[in-house]
Amino acid sequence: MPLGRQVELPEGLREILLECFAVRATAFPQAGLAFSDGIPTAVMLGTSYGEATFRSRGQVYTIAYAWLSGQYLENVQFEVANPGEELLIIRFNPFYFNHISAIPTHKLRNRLIWSFQEVFGKTLMRMLTDPDICGNPLKKLEVLEYILQQRPTNITVNYLLQEAIQNIICQKGNVQIDGLAKTLNVSYKWLERNFLQFTGVSPKEFARQQRFLHTYFDLVNGPDKDLPEIAFENAFYDQNHFSKEFKKFAGCSPGWFRKHYTRARK
Repeated sequence: MPLGRQVELPEGLREILLECFAVRATAFPQAGLAFSDGIPTAVMLGTSYGEATFRSRGQVYTIAYAWLSGQYLENVQFEVANPGEELLIIRFNPFYFNHISAIPTHKLRNRLIWSFQEVFGKTLMRMLTDPDICGNPLKKLEVLEYILQQRPTNITVNYLLQEAIQNIICQKGNVQIDGLAKTLNVSYKWLERNFLQFTGVSPKEFARQQRFLHTYFDLVNGPDKDLPEIAFENAFYDQNHFSKEFKKFAGCSPGWFRKHYTRARK
């Protein structure tokens, strides 16, 4: 679903990260939509002096160069000061992230954004802002690999939770959580507790975010699909249900979003 190009991960990061891709700020309309899918995600700009501004419910936040998104975002707009910037988007394996971050995953939802320095420390931030590194995605990943390989490596993967996450992703968020718990032979409380610990969101929130993302990319990448078709394919009760749910995350109706996104991209 990404809007940019995939960046190959160094061997030492292939367990720590899920994926990484580079995308130009121009791929997003001005005052674009910021969203999360429940997977810990960091973003770096192409210049150490670059800035991004986030707006939500009348509040404005500005952050420089690199940040980590909050785990649950609704109706948040962002804008990069220099539209020519290339964003490097890094998605972490949730089971490793808890061991390498200074901020526990379940606390990430307490704010819209966290600075890279808060999450990973001054040393990594100082190395990443070196002029010879900050504009090169591959060199950034090499620095990240060097620093993170010095962190704890005795990671225990929660395979039941991993299966639950993959199930929700594969079903595009169209999952009954109590039914999923029964399928995995765990209690609803166990599933909720472990989701909150490793992703920072509840299983219901994770599923809602997944379904929203699929509708978002249907609108962006499928201009020939009409709204009732998108609503049906993503298992909404009807178009009204689709519109209400989309508006919670995007701050506007699907029709308004498609019209203005298309206009901004021309």
